[in-house]
Amino acid sequence: MTVSGQRPGITLDAMRDGEVDLLTILMARTFDADAPAGPDFDRHLLDCYHSSDFFVRFPPACLDVEQYTLHIAGEVGGAVVIWHFACCEAVLGLYFIVPDFQRLGVGRAGWGLVEARYPEVRHWAVAAPRWSPRTLRFYERQCGFHPECTTGAYVTLVKDGR
Repeated sequence: MTVSGQRPGITLDAMRDGEVDLLTILMARTFDADAPAGPDFDRHLLDCYHSSDFFVRFPPACLDVEQYTLHIAGEVGGAVVIWHFACCEAVLGLYFIVPDFQRLGVGRAGWGLVEARYPEVRHWAVAAPRWSPRTLRFYERQCGFHPECTTGAYVTLVKDGR
C-alpha cells in the first residue's frame, strides 16, 4: 500500500524484502549521526541500529507488524515499523529519516502519513533515545507525544486520542 503525503514526493510504501539491507545501512548511518560525540557516550547503545533486527524480530505479545519505507522524491529516505498490541494500541517500533532529508519537514509529514493510515489507533507509544534531545523534541513538538517514563537509555513517549 502506498500513501501519499501532503508534501509532493513523500510516500509511505509497504517495505519490500529486498530493501532491508539498504534500510539497515541507512538506519545505522542515521543513528550514528545523531549520537553524541565524545568519550562519555556508550557507543554500544548504537549496536541495535547496526542490525536488521528491527525489521525481522518483533517483541513478545506483538499481534501484528507493519513495515514501511518512506520515499522522498522516489529515493529511500527512511523507515517505519509499527508493532500492534491490544486493540487500538500501537508502538512506533522504529522511525527514522536519513540525515540528507532531515530538517526539511519530512519527519513531520511522514508521521502525518502514519497517523492517516491508522485512524483507529487511540494510543501510540515510542521509546526514543534519551541521548538524543533532538529526537525527543521532534516527538514532543512535531508529533504531539509526551514523556511517560524513562528506562535506561530510553524515554517512553505516548500519544492518546487524535
